[in-house]
Amino acid sequence: MLKILLFSPKGAGEHYYGPGMNAFRMYRNLNRDDVSVTLLHGYKEQEDLELFDEQVFISEIVNKNIFLGLKFLYKVKKWIKKNAHRFDVVHCLTAFQHSFMVSLWFEREGVPVFIKIGQSDHTGFYNNSSFSKFFGLRRFRLSNANNITGYISISREIWDKLEKANIEPGRIHDIPNGVDTERYKPIEKDKKMEIRRQLGLENNFTIIFTGAFSERKNPMLVVKAFHRFIGFENSQLLLIGPDTDVGTQRRKINEYIKKHSIGQIIVKDFVKNIEMYYQASDLFVLPSSQEGFSNSMLEAQACGLPAIVTPVSGATDLIDESKNGAYIQRDPKIIAKAFNQYFENSDKLSQHSEQAREIVEKKYSAKSVLNQYLNAFEGELKLRKSKISQTN
Repeated sequence: MLKILLFSPKGAGEHYYGPGMNAFRMYRNLNRDDVSVTLLHGYKEQEDLELFDEQVFISEIVNKNIFLGLKFLYKVKKWIKKNAHRFDVVHCLTAFQHSFMVSLWFEREGVPVFIKIGQSDHTGFYNNSSFSKFFGLRRFRLSNANNITGYISISREIWDKLEKANIEPGRIHDIPNGVDTERYKPIEKDKKMEIRRQLGLENNFTIIFTGAFSERKNPMLVVKAFHRFIGFENSQLLLIGPDTDVGTQRRKINEYIKKHSIGQIIVKDFVKNIEMYYQASDLFVLPSSQEGFSNSMLEAQACGLPAIVTPVSGATDLIDESKNGAYIQRDPKIIAKAFNQYFENSDKLSQHSEQAREIVEKKYSAKSVLNQYLNAFEGELKLRKSKISQTN
């Protein structure tokens, strides 16, 4: 039995916390009775999920709340002392200080840890807070980086940054994010019309943005671009995702819609049947300033949507402008021009749609990605057993 501990401070499930959501969706593809996954977390609203053999809530952890962070670390260290021996490997999400410390504590108890790096600008070794710099936390992580068994790099950009942090190449594993290609898949035109009817949408050219409403993902730029593109009058825009900025972006968008009396923009919060909204759409857009490897982009591509994206981490690994999408700058005029190219060229839209699906099926299916994780975990355990037998 391979016993995996998933350490995700913000929980795991369908709640739009990217790394936790991605891990949950990946492990949902487990079909082996000899593998179990336990979730260790600090997310107060974590739902009880059958996927996990056990869910352990340590204490609440909230960004920028130092007291709660220290309390969490104190409690989790005690828990590790009592329970580390129960697990074969730890799958840790992010390399920020709380996650990095937890990883080191597991390593000191003899349990190998693989840290997944989820954002290119926040690897844990770059772009640190003033608090982290003042207390030397970045230096601490850099000096201890090679005491961690492995790092999961989800993009070429992240790999390069880990190498620049002097992490030994043998510790870095190139494993992208994956997507459930059975849930997220293209549909025929007549079915698309039916889904649009079910969702209360017009049967028009449809552009979709999904993801957290935040300044980093720039949904407001999408609204302004949509308002000026050629097919505006005969199209609709879907904006779907939760707030991560206390509603600032959503308020700006709603004010803009009201000011310009735009009826073709539909704004929604979290939805459970997100795949239906992709299937009802024709084109995906995400003008992020920074990503690790966008789950939304993968989901949209799996549903056969060409992706209009900024050339950030993950996007540059997946999108080929001659095959499945287009690169943009964070400028409404440029985004609108990209909309126009697909709206006016149905052949290009169709070709890029087919190739988007093909590329995802070949390299980014969740089942394939899960197998890569399991191979990395089991490979490390076999190596350790081999070393022990040699010394004996």
